[in-house]
Amino acid sequence: MTQTPADIGTVPRAVVVRLRGGIGNQMFEYAVGRCVAEKHGRELFLDDLALREDPPGATKRLYSLDAFQIQGHLTSQKRIAIGEEIPVLAQVVECRRGFHEVILAPSPYPCIYLQGFWQDERYFLEIQDLLRQEFRFRPGAWQESPWQSRITAEQSPVCVHVRRQDYLAKPGQRLGFIGKEYYDQAAGLMAGKVGNAHFFVFSDDLSWCEENLTFSQPYSFVRHPGPPADHTVTDLRLMAMCRHFVIANSSFSWWAAWLGADAEKVVIAPQRWYQISERDSKYITPPGWLRL
Repeated sequence: MTQTPADIGTVPRAVVVRLRGGIGNQMFEYAVGRCVAEKHGRELFLDDLALREDPPGATKRLYSLDAFQIQGHLTSQKRIAIGEEIPVLAQVVECRRGFHEVILAPSPYPCIYLQGFWQDERYFLEIQDLLRQEFRFRPGAWQESPWQSRITAEQSPVCVHVRRQDYLAKPGQRLGFIGKEYYDQAAGLMAGKVGNAHFFVFSDDLSWCEENLTFSQPYSFVRHPGPPADHTVTDLRLMAMCRHFVIANSSFSWWAAWLGADAEKVVIAPQRWYQISERDSKYITPPGWLRL
């Protein structure tokens, strides 16, 4: 990733991805842009303008992809001068969720601008090995976490991700908190499939988890020592270290499960991804993940 301002240059063939949302959404946005760039020999730019704004009534998000070893330029650091050819720009907006194969097709336009969340593995299956390399974590605070050794010491560590706080507020209610019953059922299903399970619970609301969640197998609530801080990258890295996964309706734990390296991993995801929307989520999880 370019980290210092670069000179303005002519980029005859580029794909620009608009970044918005948290780290999980940014990973989806990067993945589709990286696939288009790789398939068609384009230079990849990441438009971080929306992340530098302060949206009223919504959670402020920061650029997070610098946690990984990715390729591309931030538009805040390198501007694009395409030239005067007409037409020069194709703006592709994801008006409805799902898989739109045309996004991956060759385009006659010198610059393609992609705006959407693109939450479907089929957009980047062709480069999944490349993405697993580029989504390797850079050295950081996560390396100091005592939870690393605790997770790796277990024979069958299971990541349980509970996302609550922002899903209770109005901007997140469309997704919505999936409820205690899902976690109770998922834990029972996982225990029946995985021997010697140890559940590691990650959450933005650990107090609620400690008061409401119990498991028949050993379990731990992942709290970090020291003063309050942003442990997003640390949690994602620790979650991805687990062998098996009970995820929330969240791109954050979706990616933790996707990055999980165990070839025989069991992943359980909620059947109803959107709690107050009729939006179809049939293909939001890869084949082989269990929906409950």
